[in-house]
Amino acid sequence: QQGRASSELLPVLARFVEELAKRTNSHGSLLDQVRIIATSELGRFPKLNSERGKHHFPEVPMLFMGAGIPGGRAFGRTGRMMEALPIDFNTGRPTGNGGSVMTLDDVGATLLRSVGVDPELYGNSGRHLPFLVP
Repeated sequence: QQGRASSELLPVLARFVEELAKRTNSHGSLLDQVRIIATSELGRFPKLNSERGKHHFPEVPMLFMGAGIPGGRAFGRTGRMMEALPIDFNTGRPTGNGGSVMTLDDVGATLLRSVGVDPELYGNSGRHLPFLVP
């Protein structure tokens, strides 16, 4: 079902992005003013369990695009069982040894800081991800 759902979502998302690019106001195209974040509420283990379902993972795939997001790149890393592996927080690239595993709090803190909101005010102590939003 995941393949079918993705094949239905991606054309709709592409059309949405195209429409944002076409529409403008006094500040330029809407695509240049809006950030789009598409994510899941949970990740899934890559193999079926005994009930023909998939276990949940704390890792989730995320897609970022639009204003202030560097395009055309993929960041992060997973292991054979889709578990998060360490990355360099400055570049978003995999590290051989060292590095840290990115968390949802890190993403949230980075996005809040990027719009001038102090994440600590809302109980978010995540680390800044300069590769996501400089």
